[in-house]
Amino acid sequence: MDDGALTFDNLRVSFGDGEVLHGISFPLRRGRTTVLAGESGAGKSMTALSAMGLLPEDARVTGGGIYLEGKNLLTAGKKEMEEIRGREISMVFQNPFTSFSPVHTIGEQLGNILRRLGLGRGERHARSVELLSTLSLPSPERLLKSYPFELSGGTLQRLALIFSLASSPRILIADEPTSALDVTVEAELMGWLREYRERTGLTMLLITHDLRLAAGIADDILIMYRGRIVERAECTELYRSAAHPYGRLLLSIARGENVSNPQGDDTDGDGCPFLSRCSERCDLCGHGIPSLREISPGHFVSCFCAK
Repeated sequence: MDDGALTFDNLRVSFGDGEVLHGISFPLRRGRTTVLAGESGAGKSMTALSAMGLLPEDARVTGGGIYLEGKNLLTAGKKEMEEIRGREISMVFQNPFTSFSPVHTIGEQLGNILRRLGLGRGERHARSVELLSTLSLPSPERLLKSYPFELSGGTLQRLALIFSLASSPRILIADEPTSALDVTVEAELMGWLREYRERTGLTMLLITHDLRLAAGIADDILIMYRGRIVERAECTELYRSAAHPYGRLLLSIARGENVSNPQGDDTDGDGCPFLSRCSERCDLCGHGIPSLREISPGHFVSCFCAK
């Protein structure tokens, strides 16, 4: 396994008797942006929540580890994880409305984060205004006095990103961070994130269903399907030579090509999980699940037929 700022090593997570993450392994390489892409239900958010120690109560880790500088986060205590969250690893959640207290102003909530950094009252206010100004949010002074329910989803989405970076974490996990934004604001935010990463050395995991979003910011791309990594490569390599049929499908959709998106019966069987949707299957595909194999330097694919 490659050395990384954060490393997932054979992570397995189950709900009841059903496994939903089947041995997830990949590194977040320092100072780079890794994109985890796939359709809803692929297991992307579950992977992120595992790293944050925020899995739902009815989910359980059944194997593997998640390592931060050699420390397995899956064995960390509650207090230790509270220290790690925000300071070492921060996360922007998919639904911005769940990221804020409805009974406190934006200024109070941001101030509480900055207070933990040892800033005085005047310093907290000045830093809050500075942070809100970085993403071209209008009237920072007014926003600081506003309650979350008074603001739009797009504004809350940008505020959630600011909150997640206020403590200057080393690692950011962004789960669909532009879902509430229009195309223009989305481009602005992604450009800002790219500049921030280059300036600070931030390591980032970006979760998305849309590979179009990944094109301008990704260094490494992982394609996830039904709880498994089915392809992994550097961004330029994957866009040039995607090898898994599902990876090629996602790229075609991102490019706006007129392609069919067949839906399978989603039943578990003995073969490749993409079998029922694949138009390129061969005789091997119904007999066992293909493991990730390296087909060119740094390019891994889980497909019997890929070359």
